[in-house]
Amino acid sequence: MGSDEDYVEYSLQLILAVLGASASTFISISEPSTYLSLLVLPFLYGHTAYISQDGFNYSSLMSLSALMLIVTGGVSALTAIFYSIGNVLVSMFSSGSGFKEFYGSVSLPLLILGALIGLSVFGYGSLTPGFQDEVAEKAGQQIGNFSAGIVEDMGLVENQKQSQLRLVNNTARTAVALTAQKVLNEVESTPELQNSLATAEDNVTQQIYRRTKAGMGQQDIDISQKMAETMTNYFKRMNLILLVPLITGFFYTLQPILGISTAIFGKLWMLLYG
Repeated sequence: MGSDEDYVEYSLQLILAVLGASASTFISISEPSTYLSLLVLPFLYGHTAYISQDGFNYSSLMSLSALMLIVTGGVSALTAIFYSIGNVLVSMFSSGSGFKEFYGSVSLPLLILGALIGLSVFGYGSLTPGFQDEVAEKAGQQIGNFSAGIVEDMGLVENQKQSQLRLVNNTARTAVALTAQKVLNEVESTPELQNSLATAEDNVTQQIYRRTKAGMGQQDIDISQKMAETMTNYFKRMNLILLVPLITGFFYTLQPILGISTAIFGKLWMLLYG
């Protein structure tokens, strides 16, 4: 490979890594559109897999420059690790120029990164008092809200509510009607009494309906809070060492998406290079 091509590869590795890691500072959890900035990652990985098809390519070391963004913390620090260390690992484990080879080039890097991040979190948590409780409360609340949101979106609670309200409404009307009939059987019936009982039937039924519906609204809050409390207590009792396989497994679940996109961009780079 000539010096000009070497220069291009080193430059691209540096630009893509720093650009991608820097763009991650604009990611907002509440705004899914900002996730598009993460497309730079498979774009970089695809380039790395392509130039490393015959073995480790030293130009991938330029991506380590993205490590400087670790000091920003949060999502930016995490993505900086993927753009820097992850990219070097992709170069180490890449081989071949086929779609399958490009796809598989991110498998071991994801496992290694997941394990490293998991061990780092475990080490930090073990040395920081209150870390586990704080994370448990935040995670429990998020899972509680997320679970309640899924149940609400599926309409399970609403359907159950409507069924219960219909049952309560029918039961209330039947009970009031039977009570009125019993009263009429035991006392002398008059037009005024019959009107009063008819009015009472409607009023009592409506009151029971409104109170039952209000109570169900409170139950929605209780379900979310109950789930949050349950998960919080579980995380507080969990041994921190379990975070290592959990975090590793979580990152490895990204393999299909990241692998396919890396393979697509790898083939694209092959076309661009000719």
